[in-house]
Order: sequence, then structure tokens, then C-alpha cells
Amino acid sequence: MNNTDEELRSLTLEENLSEQKRAIHILTKGISIQKIAVKLFAQKQFFFPHKIYQNLKPYLFPYIKEDIFNLDDETLEIVSQSLAQIALQLSPQDQLTLLQISAAFIKQKNIWYHVYQNVLDHNYCKQLINELADSLDPIQRQKAAKLLSYTPFIEKIQILCSDLSIDVKLEIIKTIQVIYNKFDASIFSSYLHLKIIALIYDMDVKQEAIEMFFTVNKKLVDRERWITNYFFEFLNVTAPYMIKLMSRICGKALQGIIDVQPNIARFMKIYTQYCDSPFEEVRINFAYNFAGIITLLNGDYYDQLQTSYLDSMINDNCQIVREILLASVSDVLKAIRHQQKNKLIQAIKTQLSNPIIQQQLSQIFINCNDDEDKTYINELLHELSRIKINSTIIQETIKLIFVQYQRISDIICASDYDTWASHLLLNLNHDQSYVRQLISQSLAFIGHQDHYVVNQMKSHLKSSKFRMRINYIEFVGQMSDICSKKFFHQFYDVLQLSSDKIFDVRIKLGRIMQKLYAMIADDDDQTVQKYLSAQKLLLKDNIIAEILKVDANILITDDQKREQKELKELKDQKETVHQIPRYLSEDIEIIKPKVTTTRQQSNRSLVQNNKASDLILRPSCCQKVLKEQEMIYISHHSKAMIRKASQI
Repeated sequence: MNNTDEELRSLTLEENLSEQKRAIHILTKGISIQKIAVKLFAQKQFFFPHKIYQNLKPYLFPYIKEDIFNLDDETLEIVSQSLAQIALQLSPQDQLTLLQISAAFIKQKNIWYHVYQNVLDHNYCKQLINELADSLDPIQRQKAAKLLSYTPFIEKIQILCSDLSIDVKLEIIKTIQVIYNKFDASIFSSYLHLKIIALIYDMDVKQEAIEMFFTVNKKLVDRERWITNYFFEFLNVTAPYMIKLMSRICGKALQGIIDVQPNIARFMKIYTQYCDSPFEEVRINFAYNFAGIITLLNGDYYDQLQTSYLDSMINDNCQIVREILLASVSDVLKAIRHQQKNKLIQAIKTQLSNPIIQQQLSQIFINCNDDEDKTYINELLHELSRIKINSTIIQETIKLIFVQYQRISDIICASDYDTWASHLLLNLNHDQSYVRQLISQSLAFIGHQDHYVVNQMKSHLKSSKFRMRINYIEFVGQMSDICSKKFFHQFYDVLQLSSDKIFDVRIKLGRIMQKLYAMIADDDDQTVQKYLSAQKLLLKDNIIAEILKVDANILITDDQKREQKELKELKDQKETVHQIPRYLSEDIEIIKPKVTTTRQQSNRSLVQNNKASDLILRPSCCQKVLKEQEMIYISHHSKAMIRKASQI
């Protein structure tokens, strides 16, 4: 359809119009859909600045009074929510106008309740509620019950609790659950206690009323004397509809009355029966409540439920029950004690290939964080090593485990080292870069103790695939966070990649340059020169130059602790194997740990010492031990050159 020039001009605005003039123009001359769009925009942009709102008001409210009645219900609901947000910004007169429009919509279309959330004229609200509540039409009384959830008047709520209409009573039950915290307990109880008791025995609304009762019971006076009686009265009802109801709300109800110390053993006897119910819905409710109840009871009574829980998790004929219980294992592990975990861990081992368990692996290992639980982690890792590792979830779990424990000999059997290393190395060429990154970083934790892994990763330095070269950079970057400077010295061959022809490789190297700088030993002028040369090449790329200009001020303050950790690992390995492991080769040097912890304080290198307690791992590539009298501190000047070069 072709539009005339005049029609096109009527639908366009001058570009130099201000936002305010543009809005006024649309509100006066635009079509309905344009006007509603401006109103919604004005709600966010113009109403809050009072002066601008005053300018728009003459155009906005006539539009609201007239055109808005022609909109569809869905759009009107959006408008009501928007106006509810700005109601307090309106003048009393405009707010009254808004309330009048809202009242019309409530009466005619059962919408626009939101506006009453933020109004100042409660008298008008009360008048509307009274008008609706006194109507002979139950639909209008139901609207009054709903409106009371936005502007609660407890006297009217009390009256509507006794309404003859089921729909009105159902609506007022919902309202009570929304507003009960807005009243003092004495007022709430004096007006509604007897009404609520009547509702929970009203067969028309009994189920909804009971659920509401356990939600609001803390607002009822002297509840300590009688609340548990009601709780067990409802639990003991054998009617199927009550069994289904109580199996669904029992966890929430128990949480609401736990402060009055109900008879938990009595409750558990009933709750256990839900697990074997012939009703599928009841067993589903049992599953939904299980983790919450065990957590609420701090693991108590888990032994009583353990057999039913594990059997249902694996063998229940309802898939939903099995899936819900499988999804609860990480929360259950967190709630129970070490001695209670064994059978659950064995069940998890049989389900490690299940995606529901894999989604929880990280949380499962986090919740097995006690020293006593390391045997369980070992078992799970041993079983996990049998599964083909090809999912991001498993890779993230591996990374989390290694980050959490670092000393992997505590959690992985020596017999599994090669298996894990093989799994990870085989997946280094994974299609997803994020997975490759996780694998490379995870290998660093193994490589810290396994020289075979180090050699395999070093072989990728000259790989024809740029992905593998990036993997080596990720490996080195992670290694800088966990090993000592002496052990790390062997990885400065990564600087060769500063001249790599692939930009992605160079920029990845640029991102770890600050880490590399921080790991240079104070007396290692040769590595300083290599670093400067690599930095000079990287500075040729403007993007990488910007990265290098950022001074991250990375300081390695725990190098001595890392060395001592490596010493302890070496001792433990020697005690276990009674010989130097293959991954240590002959790269052992007897040196004395540093006394100082900062580069500025260190002006002497470490000297030889024959004490067995001072054995430190040191690769052959950094076996440079200087005599004490020859120690000259040269790194200050060299590293000042680095800082200067990074600012070029």
C-alpha cells in the first residue's frame, strides 16, 4: 500500500523536537498504539522529574480517560502495572483519577488491581471494597476479596471468611496468606483466629485452608499449646485427599512448627509411609520434601529413612520420583554426617553416567569437604575415571576438585594418575574452547606432581595446531598459581610463542605475561632478558600492548610455602614408594628455603644445605646455585627495565 506525502508527514516527527515535545505531539495527534507506547515510556522517563510531569499531565490524563478504554485486556494489564509503579508520584487529584479508572476496570473486567498497591487515598479504596463486598453478586464479592490483598482491611477480611460462596472463600484464603505479616499478632489473632479454624473444617475449602493455616500459624496467639495437635490430627487422617495434601505440605508445615518441638519420631513414622504409598502423587511429594526435611533436622533420622530413600532413588517405578531423589543427593550429602554417607556415595557411584548426577558433581564434591570425606571423593573419582570424559560439566568438576585440594595425592589413588592424565590429554583437542581451557588448567594440578604430564604438555609448544599451543599457555598460566618459582622455571620456554604467527596465541600469552614476570626468581637475570625480548615482540601488536600496559602488580608472597608443600609431597611420595618417582627424574637439588618473602628484601640466593628437612624439588633447567660470596642482586635494575618497557 502506497502512502501519500501528506499521510507520511502525519506519521513522522521533526528530528529537532525535544523528547518532551515529541511525547506531547504523539499524545495529542498520534494513534492509540503510539499513545500507549509514549505513556509507558513517560512512566519511566518523565513522571519522576516533577516539572516535566506537570507539562505532560494535561495530555496524559485525558488520554487515559478516553482512549485507554479501547485497548485489549492484555495491554490494559501492562498499563496497570506501569501506573502502579508511579502512583505515589501523582498528585492527590491525579491519584483519585487513576483510582476511579481502576475501579471501573475492576468492576467491568476484573483487572487493574495492581494500582491499589501504592495509593495514598485509602478512604476511596475502602469505599470501593465495601461496595464490592456488599454486592449480591458473588463475582463482585470475590473481586473485593482479591482487592483486599493489595489494600488490606482486616474487618472486611473477617466478614468475607464467612461468605457463602466457595469462590469468595478461596479468594480470601489466598488474601490471608499475602497480608498476614502486615498485622500485629494480637490484632490478627483476635479478628481471624476463629475464622481460620472454621475454614479448616469447611469441607468446601478444607485443603486450601489447612495449607494457609500452617503458613500463618505463627500469628495466632498461644499456638504453642495446640498447634502440634492440629498437625498430627491432619497427618493421621486416612482419607486419600488428606494423605495427598499432607504429603505435599508436611515439610513446610514441620518447618512452621519446629520451634514448638513436635514429636519428630511420630512424624517420621508417618512420613516414611509416604515412600511406599500406592499413590504416585504421594511418592512424588515424599521425594520433593525429603532433602528439605533432612536439612531441617540436621541429618537426624536419616538412618531411619536411608533404606527407603536409596531404594526409591534407584527402583521406584515412577520416573519423576527417581529424578527428584537423584536431584536431591547434593543437598542430602550436605545435611548428613560422615558416617551416614557411605551407602549414598555407593548409590551415586552407580549413577555417575546419569546427567542429573553429573549436573550436581561440583556440589557433591563441595559437600564432601570434611577431611574424613576424602575417601569418598577418592572412590567417586576412581569410578569417574572409568567414564569417557567429554562433557563440560565433568571438566568443570575436575577443575573444582583440583582447585579445592591441589595436592591431588590426597584424593586420587596413585593407580588412577595415569588414567586421569590419559583422559585429560586425549580431550585436549575438544571442539569447545572452554573445555580445552578447563582440561589444560586441570592438567596443571596433575603436572605439578607428574613429570610425564609436564613433558606431554611441553610437546605442544611446537605443535602445528595453534589450539594446542594455546593449551600449553593455559597450562603454564595455571601452573604459576600453584607451584614454586623454582619448579616453574622450566616453563619459560612459553616465551617462544611471543613470535607465533597466530594472533590468538600471542594475545593469550600477553594475558599471562604479568604472571610470568611475578614468577621470575630474584637472581635470574637470564630469564629477565628472555622476558624483555618476548615483551618487545608482543608490544608490536597494539591490542597486546594495551594489555601489557596494565600493571597488575602481581606479587608471589607464598613462594616459600609452595616450596615447603613440594618438599612435603616429595617426602610422602618417598615414604610410599621408597624410591624417587619417575616423574621427579633426577631433578632434585638440596637447597635452603628463602628466609625473606619479597623481591626487594632478597639480595642473596639460596645456599646448599645437607639437611634432609630442606630438600626442595627443583628441575634441572634451573639448577643454578651461586656461592654466597658471589651473590649480587641484579633483578631490581632489570625489572625496572621491564616496567619501563611496558609503558612504551
